[in-house]
Amino acid sequence: MKIYNKLLILTLLSSTLLSAKVLSGLWFANIEIDKVNEVHSDSKNIAVLTPVSYPFNLQLLIHTDASGNTKLLKEVFVMQTKDGNTTDDKIKRVLVIDEKKIKDYDGIIRRGDNKLVAVRLTTPSFDFDTSKKYWELEGAVNSDDGSTIKGNHIIHDKNHPTNPFRHQFHPEHKEGFTLDRSFAIVIKNSNKEKIANPTKGDTKLSGIYTETIIGLHKAPLKVSGTINLNRVSQIDILK
Repeated sequence: MKIYNKLLILTLLSSTLLSAKVLSGLWFANIEIDKVNEVHSDSKNIAVLTPVSYPFNLQLLIHTDASGNTKLLKEVFVMQTKDGNTTDDKIKRVLVIDEKKIKDYDGIIRRGDNKLVAVRLTTPSFDFDTSKKYWELEGAVNSDDGSTIKGNHIIHDKNHPTNPFRHQFHPEHKEGFTLDRSFAIVIKNSNKEKIANPTKGDTKLSGIYTETIIGLHKAPLKVSGTINLNRVSQIDILK
């Protein structure tokens, strides 16, 4: 009986670990914001989110490594090792986020002038300290229904070059507003969807996106919508 119980426990643990398998690589996410909270004076409950007339789209670049460490990226360059620069002499694709390292690799697309150039993926939806190449996130990308990825207190400084409320030449808008943004992604993948679409849960994920923005109004602004994530690369290391 004791042996049976131990085997049962090991089986349950194994199934849990398998179901929580990290889907490492680079993910590009499309978000459609379709609900916001009403913070005007006529609003009776600013915590309630109401549907919008016209949805608003955002994009995210997310990378998860083999250990489950997840990062929010501003941009990434898809490149390849130079011929003969690897121990096995095989050309390998790489993901580069440090512009100083671009010179160490070749591009993957050949231009009309026969020069190899990189594929650059970027998103303007999130920006942060110019000294940072990424923002650490909580959680990892996996297909478990209800699994969560969080970005906490992502700061967009009032003097940041890309602050949308800052104007270089307007005397009243030399500074913008310091924005404090926090978001959560909750994966919603049912078994029925996985059966209907074999790529669901491996290269494609979907779920719910929520975000809180502090700094634009005396009350926090809250939004929510749907999110669809596409796995564009299985490379689990960033250069």
